[in-house]
Amino acid sequence: MLERGHIAFDPNGRIFVLTHDEELLVHDGDSEAPLWRESLGEPLVGVAIAGDEIVAVTETGAVRRFTFLHRELPRASLGAPTSSFAVRGDGAVAAVHDDHVSILRRNDLAPVPLYHRGVSALAWSRDGTRLAIAKSVEDREHTVTLLEGQSFEPIGSPVTTLNRVLAMCASPKGFLVTSGDRLVKLVPGTGAVAHTLEHVTRAKDRVLRDVACSADGTRFALQLERSQVIVLGDPPDETLLDVKYPERVCAGVAFGSRSWIAIALGGGDANKVNVETGAMHRSDTHPGRTHNRWFVSVGGAFMNKAGASAAAPSTRSAVSASGAGPASGPASGAARAALDQSELERQRRARQALADAEQQLRQGQASDTDTRTMIRIGLIVLAVLLGIARACAHTHH
Repeated sequence: MLERGHIAFDPNGRIFVLTHDEELLVHDGDSEAPLWRESLGEPLVGVAIAGDEIVAVTETGAVRRFTFLHRELPRASLGAPTSSFAVRGDGAVAAVHDDHVSILRRNDLAPVPLYHRGVSALAWSRDGTRLAIAKSVEDREHTVTLLEGQSFEPIGSPVTTLNRVLAMCASPKGFLVTSGDRLVKLVPGTGAVAHTLEHVTRAKDRVLRDVACSADGTRFALQLERSQVIVLGDPPDETLLDVKYPERVCAGVAFGSRSWIAIALGGGDANKVNVETGAMHRSDTHPGRTHNRWFVSVGGAFMNKAGASAAAPSTRSAVSASGAGPASGPASGAARAALDQSELERQRRARQALADAEQQLRQGQASDTDTRTMIRIGLIVLAVLLGIARACAHTHH
């Protein structure tokens, strides 16, 4: 299974979609609650969202489309086993096969073959007027070629990368391209000006397996090796978010709004993380599926912001969105909790209730002696409950 492409996040945050083996797993984008699931009868290459449609492609090349509300649209086929694909905003699919690339437009019955061999990744531009394809020849010569989005004729000359390209995505200024441990930006030329590659960042000796860009182009996410995702700004002055999984394998990353990313995990799970605050949520388990638990370490620039100490400590210090047993690996030095996300949410609400009640007492909003007495009793009860929850958390370490 490719360790990318197994998640799609609606840019407006309405839904996110995961894949696991033959299944599509659709979740509410706000609450992470399961909405619906669908078995497609064969293993999936990945999933994408185009407008108000979910587009899934199977390993045999079947193209399946669904509305957000689970109405299936007409099926189509790419006609050959498929290793990866990209979907344009209008629903056109560009797919990679062993010896060629194919284009299947939204309402076409048959794909158009493009004879490019050795393609490792492809991506549509934001406006759909260009298709970027990365090719490798005998693992020696690595290039990226831009094609015109309707005729699919080459635009200008190919540009050379140092290493094989594993992933690409569109950005407002061009394309972000992973090349070994480097991220570069392909800036399309105009007229007689050639295309150029600009260095963005390097994760020394760490293979970059996936890349995603926010809608406004100011942030991008990188999947490093099998178990780490970082978010950087453009330009990459600081690490905005750093998420590590000691026990799980990442299977793709996607932006919803500018502030939220979703990280797919092998097995059909996901975390949704706020880049600005470090707040972490998990995908709720679909009925009938195994409820998994895992540790995750979370860090980033949000920890250094003024007022970070007032945030819930569990979201800053390597929380488990769900966990069991001691963690190991790169996150072992950070604090960990083995609480379900529901327990973390209950603690957050209790803390907020404590703060609100204390504020009322300070401001004299409780107008009579009995009311003030009840608030004080409530404070004591909430404090005791929080103490019990913390004690239970410590027993898991």
